[in-house]
Amino acid sequence: MFKRQAAFRLKTAEETERVFSVARLLGAKMIRVGAAGYDGTTPYPELYDKTVRYLKEAERLAKQYGVKGVVETHHLTIAPSASLAHRLVSHCDPDQIGVLYDPGNMVHEGYEQFKMGLELLGPYLAHVHVKNAAWSQTGTREDGTAAWRCEWSPLADGVIDYSRLLRDLKSVGYDGYLGIEDFSGHYGSKEMLRQFAEFIHERM
Repeated sequence: MFKRQAAFRLKTAEETERVFSVARLLGAKMIRVGAAGYDGTTPYPELYDKTVRYLKEAERLAKQYGVKGVVETHHLTIAPSASLAHRLVSHCDPDQIGVLYDPGNMVHEGYEQFKMGLELLGPYLAHVHVKNAAWSQTGTREDGTAAWRCEWSPLADGVIDYSRLLRDLKSVGYDGYLGIEDFSGHYGSKEMLRQFAEFIHERM
């Protein structure tokens, strides 16, 4: 499971500033900033301190370049849930650093009650990704217990109850964008966008 972890590393200050600079040139409103990956080899407190220092520097750059930085809730990082993402960004100004809430990633790791997490994030809730995932049994482990795997799925076929999630987003006053990020591979881009629009419209 943790072999993919190498993809999650904190950018250097120079790399981060370069991305902020390009984002400003492109007119982007926000960019993703990192949270340290977690594979069990480095203690969480050490990764937490390192990430907070990084985010404070990102906060300075966000203010300098007029582009908001967002930490995504993402499995295999130290921000898999709303509460752990909030713990990181709570040291920063929510006008400069926020959270990209991704419930699809939280099927893999980090699920919490949607409404509770959204209430906790409060002003730090900056953007929402829309995708879905599901667990399937793949056989048995050496000790005889069931083995499971989480995989991406079309929006209508996964674990996330989007009718409920949209109600919970509305209840906390979220009026920002919903960004489609379907990794299921079931549809081409045009069909995926059509289905996304219909799926969300039916549940609004």
